[in-house]
Amino acid sequence: IVEYASEALDYGTSYSTNMIAKGLGLNGRKLNKRLHALGIQYKQGNTWLLYSKYENRGFTKLIPILVKTRNGKVYSIVKSKWTETGREFIHQMNREGKFISNS
Repeated sequence: IVEYASEALDYGTSYSTNMIAKGLGLNGRKLNKRLHALGIQYKQGNTWLLYSKYENRGFTKLIPILVKTRNGKVYSIVKSKWTETGREFIHQMNREGKFISNS
């Protein structure tokens, strides 16, 4: 289990949607909704995934995370994290006025 967790953490710099959203004066939920409305991502279960047009551009990484329940059962989930390239993509869209508005 420790080995698996170490591998999951060894993915370089990554950002949660909340971290990126904060820099834009938004919250994570609002940013996710805007990304979805623009056809950039969709939700599958509890994980946001990029549509095929964006998935091979290195914008996000899927990171496996181990979760332990109260009764001791361990299982893995996958979280999507933004890379530096993805963070810059979102900020560039904002600078161009294509993405973030003040409303």
